[in-house]
Amino acid sequence: MNPSVLLKVTFKSTLGGTDHEVVGKWIDTSDDRVTWVGSALIDGQTATAQSGPNELTVKDGTSCVRDPDGDGSNVMDDETALFTLDFGTAEVAATGGATNVGATS
Repeated sequence: MNPSVLLKVTFKSTLGGTDHEVVGKWIDTSDDRVTWVGSALIDGQTATAQSGPNELTVKDGTSCVRDPDGDGSNVMDDETALFTLDFGTAEVAATGGATNVGATS
């Protein structure tokens, strides 16, 4: 991953919801240069987030290495994964690789 390029991360209800931005940043430590941490306000009142099935989308990821078999760019494919938003739990967190975007509650 190229941590000098910010990811565009959003989530929305699979029931036809509105995209919500997940604000975050790369963790910049000497032993971890591939972890991105983000947060979003989902209190059920100030955002139009809906509990239940939601979809997380990650865009604009870039690799440090150009793809010799593709179009020669270092832009990664968009990734999408489903998660369940539960206002009773109040937190959704997960760790996953760029090809394994995921969440648990």
